[in-house]
Amino acid sequence: MIPKKFLQNITKPFGITEGESEVLSRAIQGESLDDIAQELGISRDALQKRLGEVYKKFKILGFGPGKLAKLQQRLVEEYQKYRQNESQKAEMDISIESEDISLSYLSKQEMQLLYVLLLNKSGIDLTVIQKDIFPSVSLGEILIMVGEMLKQGLLQETKIDGENKFILGDDLKISLAQQLKIQSKLIIESFNFEELTLSDLWQKLGLINDEKTLLNEHILNKYLAIYFNDCGYDAYEIWELNTAQKYLFTALKFADNLDNIYYNLGLVYEKMQDWQSALNYFKEAWERNQDNNTSLKIADMQKKLNSNIINNS
Repeated sequence: MIPKKFLQNITKPFGITEGESEVLSRAIQGESLDDIAQELGISRDALQKRLGEVYKKFKILGFGPGKLAKLQQRLVEEYQKYRQNESQKAEMDISIESEDISLSYLSKQEMQLLYVLLLNKSGIDLTVIQKDIFPSVSLGEILIMVGEMLKQGLLQETKIDGENKFILGDDLKISLAQQLKIQSKLIIESFNFEELTLSDLWQKLGLINDEKTLLNEHILNKYLAIYFNDCGYDAYEIWELNTAQKYLFTALKFADNLDNIYYNLGLVYEKMQDWQSALNYFKEAWERNQDNNTSLKIADMQKKLNSNIINNS
């Protein structure tokens, strides 16, 4: 989805009016012309006239719905360039802010704890650290580790909802977020994600040395799955569908029981017009969470598949 503010800024130099921008914004999101006309209180002819003016100003040639698809692709490409430039600026800013923060001396257990805190926004208490993150480590060892990390400023203790919890400092949060972003990108772009195992992913994120230290039920698996799922959905929204697939399949490796991952894969395949794969993933999502939106998607995919069968017979 292209943000409305970005759309207004990029169309302004072409002389697009506010009314034309409103129609364009809704049309490229997939709303039907009849629905748009009804919501704006104008006739379908007036709506098509506004779109026609937009095509002229952008010099989009052709006939029928293909013109809207061409314009949509052009706007998506411009938005992707904008996001890439903003991302590069942010990476430069973050590298400057965090260049004095070095985490290379930390143990794998300390890194695991820091990543849990990065991905868990609500903070965690000592009980969670002992029972869920390091169940095989003694309480004494955990107290020593947490105490040292507090002294070094890696952790800070605060009260959240009346409970004492540990959170990250702001500077460390920036550094870790940047590390995770870079490492995640390397995993997605540089490796065959289908062959990656869970232990491979932990190693590439710098969280373990070998498989022996890997806990399949580690609490961080769920948080990393949510993180990669969010990355996949972001890529889906800007039509980077292959990248979205890779992020979402990586999310499944960390946790294969989250319905949102399957639902988002269904959305990706729906955009690819692979109705059967979309249907399969929406059904997987439904098995885990009987959500009304998922039910509607299943019905829609079945309708599209039936329509294809009729058209091909």
